[in-house]
Amino acid sequence: MVFQFGHFCLDVKSQALYYKSEEIELEPRVFEVLYLMLQRPNEVITKDEFFEFVWEGKIVSDWALSRAIKEVRKKLREHQDLNWVKTLYGKGYLFASDVKLIDQNAFNALRTGQSYKTPNTKNQPKAIENNRTETPFSQATSNYKRVANKLLIAFLLLNLVLIPTYFIFIQESNVVKKTTTQSIVVLPISNISDSEEMEYLASGLTDVIIGRLAQQKDLRVISKTSALYYKNKQMSSSDIAEALNVDTVLEGSIYPEKGRINLSLRLINAQSEDLIWSLDESEPVQEIYSLFKNIATKVAKRIVPNLSPERQKLLYEKTNHETFELYLRANYLLNSRRGKFLRDAETLLLLAIEKDPYFAEAYAKLATVYIVMSSYTTGKRIDWFKLAKEYTDDALILAPNSSIAWTNLGLIELGYNYNLQEAKKAFDKAISINPNNIDAKQSLSELLAITSKYDQALALLEETWRRDSMNPLLIAVWASTLMMDKQFEKAIEKYELAKSFGSQMIWIDRDIAYIHQWRGDDSLSLEFRYLEMKNIGYFKKGDQDFIKATKQNGILGFWQWRLPILLNKWQEGRLHGCYIAEAYAGIKDYKKMLEWFNTGLEQKSEICFQLVKRSPEFYRFKNEPEFKALLSNYDIML
Repeated sequence: MVFQFGHFCLDVKSQALYYKSEEIELEPRVFEVLYLMLQRPNEVITKDEFFEFVWEGKIVSDWALSRAIKEVRKKLREHQDLNWVKTLYGKGYLFASDVKLIDQNAFNALRTGQSYKTPNTKNQPKAIENNRTETPFSQATSNYKRVANKLLIAFLLLNLVLIPTYFIFIQESNVVKKTTTQSIVVLPISNISDSEEMEYLASGLTDVIIGRLAQQKDLRVISKTSALYYKNKQMSSSDIAEALNVDTVLEGSIYPEKGRINLSLRLINAQSEDLIWSLDESEPVQEIYSLFKNIATKVAKRIVPNLSPERQKLLYEKTNHETFELYLRANYLLNSRRGKFLRDAETLLLLAIEKDPYFAEAYAKLATVYIVMSSYTTGKRIDWFKLAKEYTDDALILAPNSSIAWTNLGLIELGYNYNLQEAKKAFDKAISINPNNIDAKQSLSELLAITSKYDQALALLEETWRRDSMNPLLIAVWASTLMMDKQFEKAIEKYELAKSFGSQMIWIDRDIAYIHQWRGDDSLSLEFRYLEMKNIGYFKKGDQDFIKATKQNGILGFWQWRLPILLNKWQEGRLHGCYIAEAYAGIKDYKKMLEWFNTGLEQKSEICFQLVKRSPEFYRFKNEPEFKALLSNYDIML
């Protein structure tokens, strides 16, 4: 049997799709989805019908169907830009095209470009369900379905007798289900519209739900960073849950259409793959704020039924649609962590604050933008920190329990005021409000490591990793803490794990070079220094000078070669002074090292503290009275 529509043909026998003479590869499930639609053209097919036909009645997530539909659309549009697959929200999907059955001779003629007289098809029905030929994929279940129907009838008769007991049982089991969720991953909400521009809505809803659940102390919520790792990967919900060691999965899709936001959510038991709870909502675009707020609240109440009044309050307590949309767009840009989008995020958040001067989260997120900006620039670092402090203060006045704002305050106290005690208090406060705040926990662990509290730092990192096991930055921070604690073998293992995620963090090669230098293997240390310099872009004019300097004088030669380059970057306003201090320490010039270290401290950044704890070069001066006293002012010991 061959279906023809447009210039496409679907050969059921070989389970292959063709565009003219070109074969298009389809996954088995995607083929089955398309096959069902072609049997019933111009007819609405419900989700349940898809699940029954393609997945044989097995309970699977809406995401599985959404992904298959999206793949069908993609494959067809790659060859013919027509919107054949229509979504009818709350009803199902419709294949909007004429479809006809052709015989094998006609099919072969179409593929080879030969002429062929089509047989009379005036009696061919509009829907081809009655002429359906089972595929090899579905034939095996036909006998099973007949038996299943008989069993279903028997089951319904039995329910007439046992219905009171049945309802009592359901009520009790629901209570049990509501109290057994101890860990959850919220998979990235899928944008199944044709517009990539709508990604900010899907990302925003994911953030709102995770943020809402993360406030629950006894619930382990996997971070968005780790959940994103599995986006578009060909893995089932249960496989993802097993990899992340959680017992529950929340997944869903969002579909903006004709001025409305349509969304669907499914809560799934990871072990049994049973559907625990589902939700379908549709609201006008103008109600996006109330829609997201209500959805997040419903999800939280379903997973944590005994919410305290304090925990029931959303961070986004009161604002309007327009302000909230600006906030979502800005947050989407900020999450990219790409410097070129930061200015756009800043503009959107300033507009949000202008439209709603009492929207605390816009102030907190704008402060975060300025803190991120400070890491991209050197000359304006102080200005960015001042702006961050200003907007953080405003956020805390409006919302004293904003975990994001307290995290920002901790970063400001650490990197601008160098007040490590106040920074710790702020991070502790952020974590008490949101026990799943990954940024606050990671920053607190770095602070603990800087002050040589390695046991506490490592314990916190391991606990945080259970919530964010696919975050390469978190793993790299864990590795650097192990390095500071002189656990070199474990540190290298963690660094290699971080690099396996495709991480572009150049400083990983630098830290591995430090480890080998600590161990006395200068040759291997220089190999990683070479990789670091290559990735930074220092060898655009060749690597001969590097090779010559290090061959003659080893590590000393490396610093002799690098120091003039660093000083030149300083003149251009593109470098932090503590990097130059490290270079002078490398050539054993104590006076210059101390001078540049103080210069670096004036530039306001925790970089100085991190370098002095990691780099072997500073340790040769650890007993110098002036340097020792300087570090002790900040509770740092070498």
